[in-house]
Amino acid sequence: MPELPEVETIVRTLAPRLQGRHIHFSEFLAPLVLRYNREPIVERLAGQAIRSIERRGKFIVFILDSGVMVIHLGMTGKLLFDSGRTPYTRAIFSCDGLTLFYDDIRQFGSIEWCPQVPERITRLGAEPFDITPAELFQATRNRRTSIKALLLNQTAVRGLGNIYVDEVLWRAGIHPRSLAVKLSRNRAAALHKAMLDVLTEAIDCGGSSNFQLRRCNRPQRLVPDASSGLRTRRSAVPALWPRDTANYRRPAWNPLLPKMSTLICIVNDEFRWNHLFQFRHLCVGILTKP
Repeated sequence: MPELPEVETIVRTLAPRLQGRHIHFSEFLAPLVLRYNREPIVERLAGQAIRSIERRGKFIVFILDSGVMVIHLGMTGKLLFDSGRTPYTRAIFSCDGLTLFYDDIRQFGSIEWCPQVPERITRLGAEPFDITPAELFQATRNRRTSIKALLLNQTAVRGLGNIYVDEVLWRAGIHPRSLAVKLSRNRAAALHKAMLDVLTEAIDCGGSSNFQLRRCNRPQRLVPDASSGLRTRRSAVPALWPRDTANYRRPAWNPLLPKMSTLICIVNDEFRWNHLFQFRHLCVGILTKP
């Protein structure tokens, strides 16, 4: 999914070419991308001048003569100039001789016209480049969730996703499962600096396609085989660190195994498979005992 650096790159590409142009014609080929609209969008956009294009978190906001057009790219959305219609084209905008195509394979994105920026966007957290270390520290107070979950839910800071949150936390030396409320002022300052560094570098590189993640340059962490034990990690979203699973042998499936492994992971996330097997046979013996 495009995150803040990717969306910022797109906005910087669109703005010089579209600002000042008029939307003479628009066509929408997939009703799903218009799911948030409460107004007839084709009539609302006709003849409108594009005053400016801004980014709000992961949203692209077109400031028009009357109202705004908000685009969210979802996972596979693309905005392309004069590319021609494809099987995945969902919207077409004709702007003073320039045609803008919106392609979206999975149709998770959306296009919406509103009289003003929707409330679901205005109530998001602060922009990463606008928040101060003190404000970031204050946003973690009374938050019993993990620091990774807090950064992902957009209430403290907007625009960050899984890839960049992992990179920011790794550079700041903060474990993703650390409780947000236990973050000290010094660590909040380190988190703030890492966040600005990562986003600035990613924007300068044009997004994650060209941005080198430092945490992926570490030696790969091998997953032990069944005889040496297995350590599981739980977080709001699975970490994207590289893993080599060649040495991992999956045990034979048993109907009771998923429930028992979940129970053991909750009690203690560091265990050995042989203990799990003993526990499984013990439960089977209890259940089958006459």
